[in-house]
Amino acid sequence: MSYKDKLAENQEKRAKQAEQAKRDAKRAKIRTEQQTREAADKKNANPNDKKAVEKAAKEAIKEAKLAKKIAENVKDLPKESDAAAKEAANVADATKKEEDREFSNDMNNLADETTGNVKEAEQLADSAQRTADEARKIAELPVDPPKDKKG
Repeated sequence: MSYKDKLAENQEKRAKQAEQAKRDAKRAKIRTEQQTREAADKKNANPNDKKAVEKAAKEAIKEAKLAKKIAENVKDLPKESDAAAKEAANVADATKKEEDREFSNDMNNLADETTGNVKEAEQLADSAQRTADEARKIAELPVDPPKDKKG
């Protein structure tokens, strides 16, 4: 396998990972919204049944955290994709071959696609978090204190 083939294969893997992350974050966001609606419905149906409302709200919060984790796991992909695209551009500049220019363009397009999908996954995660905050308010749950990260 040539160097260019390996570079392209890795670039395609990153693009697919970012696309999958976007889909997964979207699913988590949708589940967050569903659980938030469920919490609101349960509270409206029976305001005294705090346990059912809290359970739905906690599920919404869990889904939002999942969406955030999904986005966090792919946050470095755009940097890696851009570096690979830059490498392909350097090869094209050095060789002045048309096929290398086309390869460079393909690598750039995949890098742009990767960046777009990662940004969209981050936006979906942020939206899910806002929805989970609504669920938290509906269930009157306290905000989670920030956790100390131990290195």
